[in-house]
Amino acid sequence: MALIKCPECELQVSDKALSCPHCGYPIKSSGDAQKGRGNAKSKRRRLPNGFGSITELKNRNLRKRFWCRICVGKTPYGKPILKPLKPNAYFNTYNEAYEALVEYNKNPYDLVLSGTL
Repeated sequence: MALIKCPECELQVSDKALSCPHCGYPIKSSGDAQKGRGNAKSKRRRLPNGFGSITELKNRNLRKRFWCRICVGKTPYGKPILKPLKPNAYFNTYNEAYEALVEYNKNPYDLVLSGTL
């Protein structure tokens, strides 16, 4: 990290800064900032707390590799208790698993009763 002079206010600014913290003059364009991070569009966003989880099962030769679980409570230590979504917990794509989680959270049902039918 090196310090450079801002072209507008001539105060010292980090060479990694996007804009001058003193005057707001843009130091780097937004295109330059994205180069070092890799492909940021391929990263999936976090799911809300208590919403459930979607896990991609790797190192297996599976057709349905996305596993969907529902948060049914928490342990006394704060760790979530997750149970597989019933009747189908495995999905072909992440988007299908996400849609199933959204449908479950719109109208939650008891996982124990649905598994016995």
